[in-house]
Amino acid sequence: MDLDGLGGPLVPLSFFSISRWVMPELPTLGGALFGGLAFVIILRFVRRNHGAPKEILFTGNAGGHLKSLLRLTAPYWAPVSLILLTRLIPPVKEVVSAVTWEWVLLDTFRGKIEPFYHPGTMLFIGLLIGAALQGAKCSAMKAAMAETLAKLMPVVIALIAMLSLSQFMVHAGMIAGLSVWAAQTAVGFWPLLSPLVGVLGAFVTGSATASNILFTGFQQSVAENLGLPVLSMVGAQGFGAAVGNIICPHNIIAGGATVGLAGKEGSILSKTMVACLIYSILGGLVALGLARFQ
Repeated sequence: MDLDGLGGPLVPLSFFSISRWVMPELPTLGGALFGGLAFVIILRFVRRNHGAPKEILFTGNAGGHLKSLLRLTAPYWAPVSLILLTRLIPPVKEVVSAVTWEWVLLDTFRGKIEPFYHPGTMLFIGLLIGAALQGAKCSAMKAAMAETLAKLMPVVIALIAMLSLSQFMVHAGMIAGLSVWAAQTAVGFWPLLSPLVGVLGAFVTGSATASNILFTGFQQSVAENLGLPVLSMVGAQGFGAAVGNIICPHNIIAGGATVGLAGKEGSILSKTMVACLIYSILGGLVALGLARFQ
């Protein structure tokens, strides 16, 4: 039985449900956790009925297994719990969002951030909670953070470059020009193409984040020119960017090397490309339906 086929659809389904009815900060992490939990349940049920070894079924001390699972997954459920706490409970939300930092540069560029309400803060605190529950020593945490910061520097430089490029395109009128051209060319069927823009951005830049930085403004502008629901088109961009990760060359190289498939990148890409196209078409159909009925 194809267990991947059983578990695969659960992640996008939970992703959509959380983004639609809970909040926009949690779909990626919450959807992955829900999909992973559902997959484990399905795996246990299927293997139990096929005579799997006892150790695979996690039988025996169920309470001990549960405590171990909670401890090992603490860095994941802790930030999710913190985000839910600060978003869904009004008094807590008011307290953590009361502090706001604002900045202005050259009387033109401005922005603001709520440091205690920001999802990044929740992720960092969740990391500390997870490390504490796992009994990590302060010296080990400092060493790990130092190593992580060193590895993140190239990523930070790349993100700054992408942000600079996207802002340059906005202020130079390039996004507006591209959106007008797209609106004139793809009248009536742009929602079908919007996920492919996200896929293209992720393939070229190697990052869903970079794809969204580059093309979210473009998607918003096209939606406004065509009279389409902006949130749906921006959502289609994010969906396409996430899907595009499976065909990013450096992701395939890194993943192949991790599981001992170095040198087989072409074969991997030929398979992930099919899945990427299927997901993109389905996402485009969903975006088209949302555009028609909203």
